[in-house]
Amino acid sequence: METRSVPRLNDRDLIRAFEQVAQEFIEEGSKVDYHDQFGDLISKDAIELLKEFAGYEISAAVLTIQNITFRLRRTHSNYQPDLKTDEIGYLFDGKAQNHGHRPKDRNTFFKADARLQRALAEPLAIAKTSEEYSTILSHGTILERMESVAALLIEKNDEFRRQLQVEHSENESRRQKELDALISLEREKGEEHRARLAEEFTKRHSTLDETQKELDALKKSLDDRNNTHVRREIRTTISSIISDRLQNFTVSKATKTQYLTVNVASIGGFIILAAATIYFGAQIQIDPETKKYGPESIALIIKSASFGAVTIALGSWYLGWLNRWFQRIADSEFKLQQFRLDIERASWLAETVLEWKSSSQEPFPELLATRLSDGLFQSTGSSADGPRTPASHLAEALFGSASAAKIRVGENELNFDRSGIKRLDE
Repeated sequence: METRSVPRLNDRDLIRAFEQVAQEFIEEGSKVDYHDQFGDLISKDAIELLKEFAGYEISAAVLTIQNITFRLRRTHSNYQPDLKTDEIGYLFDGKAQNHGHRPKDRNTFFKADARLQRALAEPLAIAKTSEEYSTILSHGTILERMESVAALLIEKNDEFRRQLQVEHSENESRRQKELDALISLEREKGEEHRARLAEEFTKRHSTLDETQKELDALKKSLDDRNNTHVRREIRTTISSIISDRLQNFTVSKATKTQYLTVNVASIGGFIILAAATIYFGAQIQIDPETKKYGPESIALIIKSASFGAVTIALGSWYLGWLNRWFQRIADSEFKLQQFRLDIERASWLAETVLEWKSSSQEPFPELLATRLSDGLFQSTGSSADGPRTPASHLAEALFGSASAAKIRVGENELNFDRSGIKRLDE
């Protein structure tokens, strides 16, 4: 087995170096074994204990990768601490190289050998002090490795720079070609576009001349027909508004509020007056001795009759008011219908007059126009009677067409002639 010297490491650094290399080649089936003066070290606890002590108890360390075996052997014992190196060798298939055995993969062997040498020679990452590291490598070895690394970096740097220059030249050449091609293409497009614009300008110029001639000819023949579409659109809009109003015919919110107020007040007053009439009427009694109505009963009769008459007058007025309200709603709806018909008639008359003017030089007959437009947009007044006050209804209910009336209230007597009754009606 061919051997060479490597810096002496304590057990902790030795285990670290071998395990680090074995981890890098885990896919190749790497394996590490340790031996001390008593035999093989199998227990992981024992290995961890040796790492903690950082002594020199390990006598041999074996790293197996594929058919390659790296074996490190101590060249000294614990009683010779002045020795600074150990020996490491390699075997193929468990036999020496001079017997004709070779590794399965040379690249794997070279990589593993170099990595193991570097791991055994450079334990700086775990060294605690500079004195500990100085005991591992001499200054010459350090300088030699630094020069090797510097030379490698310079060589790689030059190669990388040459690659960059080549890539830069190729990129510049490619960009220049692309730019020339793009410029040429844009010039061709510009020439084609300019020729096309010139041709279109010529065509449009001739077309505009022809269009201008047609417009000049059309301008001479234009008449009142130009307003036909606008007039018809206005008529359609107004008809649509009227139809929508007829379909959703209703009064405003304020008018609704007033309508409800009058209804509530009238019905409430009618109920109160009717209740008062019934209340006073229920208290009327005949004197059992005289078999006649006493003064109190007569007063109750007058009160009950008065409240009854007022109730009848209020009811009559309320019914008349409701009748006038509904009649006015109907009149408004009829007026809308009439307005829509008037719009249609006026539009038809305007179309007829324009057609007459376009086809005849004579003016439209005035008599015919008067007859056709008769009654347009003329509203007829409502035949509903004006509102009457509850007092007039009361007077009519009490007196009717009488010329005079006498009313006895207690010991007092009220006389009304025809003029007094008329004033009550007012």
